[in-house]
Amino acid sequence: MTIARLGGNTNKLLITATDLPEGVSAKPIEIKGKDKEVKVALVASADAKPSNGIFGLSVVDRVETNLQRRAVFELGPKESRGGEMLIPETDKLWLTVTTNAPAAEKVKGK
Repeated sequence: MTIARLGGNTNKLLITATDLPEGVSAKPIEIKGKDKEVKVALVASADAKPSNGIFGLSVVDRVETNLQRRAVFELGPKESRGGEMLIPETDKLWLTVTTNAPAAEKVKGK
């Protein structure tokens, strides 16, 4: 995810994943004042059940502890083609968890 800071803010930030399905986790990530990009790793446990749903990322200012916001993501193309998007941004991300079980083997002779 790309970090866009406003007004010259250089406070340390903490990114946490919210509303993850059972069996899926993400370690909180601390962002230093000059960082421009960070990767968030979602990890499904071996017993995580298949699911589909919305999750989000929360950003907390580590200096002003009362300041917390959901991360917002732009949906439009990087280049301006075709005008405005109907929904230009969102704070909701979609996650699909599939099974890690091997496909059932074909029964011989059938």
